[in-house]
Amino acid sequence: MSFIERVVQTGTSSDTMTASELANIAFLAWSSFSIFLMIQGAGLFYSGLSKRKSALTQAALSLVVTAVVQIQWFVWGYSLSFARNASKFIGTLQFAGLYNLTRDYNSVPELGSAVFQSMLACLTAALLVGSIADRARIVPLVVFIFIWSTVVYDPIACWTWNRNGWGSTMGYLDYAGGTPIHMCAGMTALAYSFMVGKKYEEPDLHRPHSTMFVVIGTCLLWVGWFGFNSGANLVATPRAVQALLNTQIAAAVGGFAWVGLDFRMGGKWSIVGFCSGVISGLVSITPAAGFVPSWSAPVFGLLGGLLCNTGTKIKYYLKIDDSLDVFAVHGVGAMVGNILTALFASVAIAGPNGPEDAPFKGGWLDHHYIQLGYQLAVSLAAAGYSFVVSVLILYIIRYIPGLHLRITPEDEELGIDLAEHDEYAFDYVELYPDLPLDEEILGADKRGPAAQDSFVHDGEIPLHDLNKGGESANDNNALNPMYLHHSALQPGYHSAGEQYSSDKEMNYHQYLSSHETSKNNTTTPSTSTQHQFYGRPGSARSIRSPGPHDAVNYSHPPHQPRHHENTNNDDDTNANNNNNNNNYSHAVATSACEEEAGPAYRRNHRLTQPTHPQTFLDGLTRTRSLDSNVSPTAAI
Repeated sequence: MSFIERVVQTGTSSDTMTASELANIAFLAWSSFSIFLMIQGAGLFYSGLSKRKSALTQAALSLVVTAVVQIQWFVWGYSLSFARNASKFIGTLQFAGLYNLTRDYNSVPELGSAVFQSMLACLTAALLVGSIADRARIVPLVVFIFIWSTVVYDPIACWTWNRNGWGSTMGYLDYAGGTPIHMCAGMTALAYSFMVGKKYEEPDLHRPHSTMFVVIGTCLLWVGWFGFNSGANLVATPRAVQALLNTQIAAAVGGFAWVGLDFRMGGKWSIVGFCSGVISGLVSITPAAGFVPSWSAPVFGLLGGLLCNTGTKIKYYLKIDDSLDVFAVHGVGAMVGNILTALFASVAIAGPNGPEDAPFKGGWLDHHYIQLGYQLAVSLAAAGYSFVVSVLILYIIRYIPGLHLRITPEDEELGIDLAEHDEYAFDYVELYPDLPLDEEILGADKRGPAAQDSFVHDGEIPLHDLNKGGESANDNNALNPMYLHHSALQPGYHSAGEQYSSDKEMNYHQYLSSHETSKNNTTTPSTSTQHQFYGRPGSARSIRSPGPHDAVNYSHPPHQPRHHENTNNDDDTNANNNNNNNNYSHAVATSACEEEAGPAYRRNHRLTQPTHPQTFLDGLTRTRSLDSNVSPTAAI
């Protein structure tokens, strides 16, 4: 007797499991784990697309909303969606607290189904938070997600998947969640971004801070989608394998469809575009994965990639700042998938043992033309319901004391990571938050491929990547925005008796005062001199004493990149290099302090004009040498 046979034969005859039933439970557990992996992938994907100063918040939101929805699902969410005595619109409290769920050893225990469905509910919430990047407060979001899960997601899940729901009884087809997950997330994202409003700064200045995070997040999403779509079958059957195959084909075609349109319109294709196309193809195939033949999967990927790419322009007509295009990818992609399901659904694929066992009459392939009407009815109803009810919830929440939806303009400029949590993902201080990437600044038109690897800091800026796709793995190496480690800032001195409205204004004014006192002093600072720095280490926001890794050495000759190598040892040349290095150090400190002080204070107290970007880049080619215990600080 095998190990599995010994395990399944324990207990009475009424408890006995077959090997097939044990495999089904393992399959459902694997599918649930895969969806949880998708949630973390969505967090990384959105974090990479967002700005550096909100990257930590965006990555953490997927965990926060997962915890909120999991609690709601335990309290009453599962019951409102899947109660056996549910109405056509919403369930009852029959299974509140997951009470009365059976543990019978049948093919799919109700407890296993509850776990799997809870992951789908958490995923829906994790997908919608990308629309409010950089500007939405966390506490109101937590309150909204709990209420929204109860009055928006649960009813739509009941319509679609509960055997008593009006969509299910009418004949609507949704294999894995095109409407309750993607349509619901896309329309809710549109509603939330509408209620929160646009960012205060120009959206055209925004670039993904980490394309590498985008790629990693896409990989996790793609892998997890296998468990998502195949697990919707709840049991390990050939139809689950069919869903796996359709998922892979649609994702691959969707990626190339998106970048193909990008190349046709702009002459470039990007890694971010390919990743977005992959997700668009995955979204489009979701409602049809186990219902359609494999030869139709490329159609889902092709139309999903093209139409979702085109859908990214809708927000400009609506004047809504959907920061990360959640509506375009998930809302538009869900509609594309629902319509194509009506065209290609086949009873030959859906039936576990053939067409005679199919749970529906098929789509246009089987001459069941009314199916398109069913698909449109439920899709439009869910879209309108999600948007309107979400707007009403947010309208009420924003009038509750302490629950205003968005952060202040000052906090948005500072960054939501620091403003809301006093934390940040990367230990850098912003110098030029939105420096344009044009040919003049990069000098790409004057440099060949052999020279590009040493343009700044001996090869930290892959200009050939920027020229081809406009991207780099991390935007701290892409000149937009520009950052230096906090330990690279110039020293300043405390002036007693001064009163300031904020510590940022104090830092800025103290720097200007020290500059006025010492601007005529051309002596190079000693390497042993200890200074104070204007960084934000840990939770401190005011000036501080230097730490063990802050001893900056200005005495060594400035580093020259290979194609700028200077072998002239003339005294005048060395003096010019030292002066340029001092000017560069002053430019770094001035820019950092001005960014800290804010625009209003800068207008009233500026003593020097900001350094021109080209001057700043010229200084960067003369990277300062550091002591042996200091890591390189230039990270642009």
